[in-house]
This record gives sequence, structure tokens and C-alpha cells, in this order.
Amino acid sequence: MVRKRRFNGELKTCGIHDLVRDLVLRQAEKEKFLQVTRIHDVIRRFIDTASKPYVYRYSSHSRISRGDFYNSISSLTRALYLLNGLKLAPPPSKQIPFLERFKLLRVLVILHYTFRDFPLEITKLVHLRYLAFDCHNDLHCSVSELYNLQNLIFGRQSNLPVEIWKMKLLRHLEVKRISSFRAPSSKAGSSFKLQNLEGLSDLSISCCTKALFSGIPNLMRLKIHGAWAECRRDMISQTLNSLSCLNQLEILKIICSRKLYPHPLPSKYALPTSLKRLTLRCTYLPWEDMANFVMLPNLEVLKIKDNGFDGDAWRLSDEDIFNQLKFLLIDRTNLKRWEAGSVNFPKLQRLVLKRCIYLEEIPKDIGEIYTLESIELHNCRASAAKSVKEIKEEQESMANDCLSVCIHEKPWWDH
Repeated sequence: MVRKRRFNGELKTCGIHDLVRDLVLRQAEKEKFLQVTRIHDVIRRFIDTASKPYVYRYSSHSRISRGDFYNSISSLTRALYLLNGLKLAPPPSKQIPFLERFKLLRVLVILHYTFRDFPLEITKLVHLRYLAFDCHNDLHCSVSELYNLQNLIFGRQSNLPVEIWKMKLLRHLEVKRISSFRAPSSKAGSSFKLQNLEGLSDLSISCCTKALFSGIPNLMRLKIHGAWAECRRDMISQTLNSLSCLNQLEILKIICSRKLYPHPLPSKYALPTSLKRLTLRCTYLPWEDMANFVMLPNLEVLKIKDNGFDGDAWRLSDEDIFNQLKFLLIDRTNLKRWEAGSVNFPKLQRLVLKRCIYLEEIPKDIGEIYTLESIELHNCRASAAKSVKEIKEEQESMANDCLSVCIHEKPWWDH
């Protein structure tokens, strides 16, 4: 069953009925495809069983102890999902030798549990393709011994070891905060490139250099974090310009702290023309800088959150045309006046405004966009809601019944 869809109707998340799920899990266990346990007592039925079932994938929603590993889980298991962590004697042990018995393991997920030190036993699982875990210290350089790893998810801020460049098959790298990621040495040459890396998150703004991005030329998804207020203007400009060498980049998120930047940022920078989806949060760019984004020929989704752009007026001329933009979100901004028309957004399908408590009205010509399917207002000024209703009425008077309007009933601002 579809749970969520994207703005264009594409499937985002799905689910199944709980009765169907129970049937699926019973059949999966019967065919030794997957075993799921929700409470600790369920595991006990295998401990006293002479012939223990062998399943390829094991998922537990309860804390697993060392005894459970040896007594109820086959060493031939290919995937382990420990969704509620491990049960070890406090303090958490540096050694977890029972992981070594899963020589053929390809997927290892340990959630809601933080190792004190990097568990070196994990590096012996050389068949791993997917690894998600957390520890108090940085990622250890020996993680590069997992030469088959394709997905690495680490739940804590970390300095990435330079040995990470040896992981040639790595496709997705997600760290809660990447505070340091050094580019490969120029002496290393092209052999130290992550050619297969497609997704990178959460990269500090201080790490964003052309030297680094040249080593990951096929990156398609990137998330950047940082405090712009702590950076020099030239550093911010260099950061934005460094992205231009990522010719395959399609999805970019820049999430900054809520600290106000006291002066306008540089207005000239180049972004990858391949960009399709862009999210800016707390970046406080001046609305005049929107000219840099109008130039993006493939941009389809633009999300502006928490003063991604700063200023009380956004004016678009007839030459400012978002040729491919289909979805526009503006969430929490100090924008008061917006001057735009149908010529600026020829393919816009959905417009969403949230918590824009200073915006006085929506440009009337927005209703003339023939591709526009919906306008949504949430917690906006009453005058802005009124202008949307007028757009709806005008379109209905011209026999355009395709435009859907959704207005939150309790605006934050009533005058």
C-alpha cells in the first residue's frame, strides 16, 4: 500500500497490512529466507531445539546476548539486523569475538548501541557489502580492509581516515558529521579515486574543496552541513564554486546552523548544471543570488527552508526563467513581497508555502501557469491566503477546475 508519494506522483514509501505482514514472515521463515524476532523469549525456542533452523537473514527487535549468537543464529547467516543493539556486560567490551563466526556475512546493522572503541572484529568480515553501526571514537583506518563494502553508515561525528580512498567499491557513505575528509595526495594519482561513490552525507563545509570532489567524480547525492557565520566570505564562495566539478550531481542539500550571517554573501558562483533537486536550509543567501539557480537547466525541485534565502523582497524579471522547475517549497522566511509571473515558472506543478508569516500575497499571475496543479499554504498570513483564494476563483471563472488549493485554517498572522 502506498504511504507517501513524491510531488510528481512517484512512489516514495509503501507498506503492507499487518495481517499480510504476519503471513509474509511465517512463509519467509518456513522457506529459510528471513527470521524476525520481536521479544527475547522468542529466541529461546531455538536454544533447546536439537536441529536449529538456518535462515539467510536474521532480524531482532530485542537486545541480543552472546549466548543467543551461539545458540540460535547459524554461522552461515548472510544478514544480521540487530535493531535494538547488543546485550553485553557493562562497560561495553572492546572485543566482540562472536561476530567473527559469521564469516559469510554480507549485511550487518547494529542500531541503538554504541561501541566504546571501534570493533576490529568487524574488519574480519570481508564479505560485508552493507555496514551500519556506531562507536565513541572515529572510524578506524582498518575499515578499509572491508574491500567489498558498498554501503557504510556511521552514526557519530568522525574524521574519515585517508585509507577510505582504498575502498574502491564504496557507493554510499553516510556519517552523522564528517568533520575531516582529506583529499587524496596528488602523488597518488588517479588510482586513489572513489569512482563508484554516488552518495555522500554529512560533509562539513570546511571539507568542500575541488581537490576532494575531483576524487569522487561520479557523486550523485551530496549533503553538506556547517556554520556559515563562522566562515569567511571567500571560503563560502570557494565552497559553492567547488561543486561545479561534480558533473553527475543530481541531489544537493546544504544544511547550516541558525546563526545569522551579518553581511550579504558573494553573488557569483557556479553550480553543477546536472542538479535536479536542491535544498537550502539556514544559508541566508540574498534573494538576488537566485540568478545562480535560474541558470540550472535541469532543476526540478527547489526547497528553501529556515531562511535559505534572506531578505524581504524576491523580484523576478521576464528573463529569470526556471525552465524545468516542477516543485517549489518555501518554508519559514522573512520574505514580504514576491514579484513573479507564469513566464518565470513555465512547468511548475506544485507550490507549497509554510510559515511564511510576513509574505503579504501570492503573485496573481502564478495562477496562469497551465501546468500548475496545486497551491498549499500552511500557517501563513491571512492576506496571502486571501490572494490564493482569489487566484482559485479567477481560474474557476475561466473554466480551469484543475487547480487544487489547500489553506491552513489557523494562520499565524491575522492582519
